[in-house]
Amino acid sequence: RKILIVDNTAYCGSMNVAENVLPSEIFYEHEEGDVREEDTEDSEEKKKKKKCNDENYERNKTNMINNFNNDINKGNMYDDFNKDINKKRKCLEYYDLHIKIKGPAVKDLADVFIDSLKMSKSLINREPIEEQKKYQDENSCYVQVLESNVLRKIRSIQSTFDYIIRNGATNNIYITTSYFLPPGFLRRALFSALYKGVNISFLFSGNSDVFGDVPATYYIMKKILKKIDRKKKALLEYNNIISNYINLHKSFIRYPIIFDKYYNNYQKKKKERKNKGSMNFYLFQEKHCHAKNLVVDNLWCSIGSYNWDRFSSRRNLEVMISIFDKKICDKFIKEHQNKIIHDSIQITLSQLINRNFFQIFMSYCAYHLGKLSGRNIFDGLSNNNKKTILRKAIISKYLNDNCIQNISLNMMWGV
Repeated sequence: RKILIVDNTAYCGSMNVAENVLPSEIFYEHEEGDVREEDTEDSEEKKKKKKCNDENYERNKTNMINNFNNDINKGNMYDDFNKDINKKRKCLEYYDLHIKIKGPAVKDLADVFIDSLKMSKSLINREPIEEQKKYQDENSCYVQVLESNVLRKIRSIQSTFDYIIRNGATNNIYITTSYFLPPGFLRRALFSALYKGVNISFLFSGNSDVFGDVPATYYIMKKILKKIDRKKKALLEYNNIISNYINLHKSFIRYPIIFDKYYNNYQKKKKERKNKGSMNFYLFQEKHCHAKNLVVDNLWCSIGSYNWDRFSSRRNLEVMISIFDKKICDKFIKEHQNKIIHDSIQITLSQLINRNFFQIFMSYCAYHLGKLSGRNIFDGLSNNNKKTILRKAIISKYLNDNCIQNISLNMMWGV
């Protein structure tokens, strides 16, 4: 969860508080500003010296020359310092998406933040903030805060994604995520939307900060594209068999009305199969794509910390902001398409098949290791699971001991 609450404003998205999120240009400008503050002090001293009497003019002139030489030396020192920073700073830069929110949703985000504090067992206590005023202007929109806390049986992100992809998507879906190892319910939802004719575009990271993430992504992309290719070939064979069968027996049909009815249904289904959707994969280059964004049909979108992997679905504390607004969705789609055109490469099935044996083997191992580590069997190593079982046992023991007594006392109307 990435949440920041400042007075009546909230910030949420994928950006961490780290050096990776700061671009090199801004980093260097910041360092330059720190050095140039001393230069401004020197310039003020110059102005003071200029106001001296004519008798000290020669001395002021020499001071100005000395200061000018100092500025040149400082500029050279800054260039050397800039080069040293460039050498020292070798961390991978991140591409993130963040959003600023005002209104009633700020309180909901603050409640999620308090929940995170409780789950971290921190000694810091925060009281819930007051209700925020609702905005009624041209820039306002419908916002809902979604969260995931599996230990407390809160899965609003998972259920919303499953529902909106299966039932809400009719034209297109744009997905930007940093780690792609989707659980079963998300894979089934994607294929359900694909078979309805929805075009799906993925933007993944081609330079991940997690070892083995990119090879595992290659494996799951190959797995999905091969399944789509098999479906297409099977449909083509089916269409050829049915069309040949109809052409052979068309002249021998005794009941043309019934035949025309079934034949029209076949042609209708054939058109529907041809209009099936597409699924395209793109890998973001140079930087690590750390953004998490989902846009459905240019109307509904979400942004936050939820990744399309098993850790986010089954373990991590996550938060997403869902927005129902066409203007904001169009901005996210434009950002997605710009990154695809200028900073990404498309991955096709032929490229994945033609990789060498070592790359395929590494992808296979990375995928299955990631899949194994995301299974619920590893939750048994956590103390939280034991505490949950103990809490359930205490509650059930209390109900068994006191439930009948409480019911019998409530039934005694005459007492």
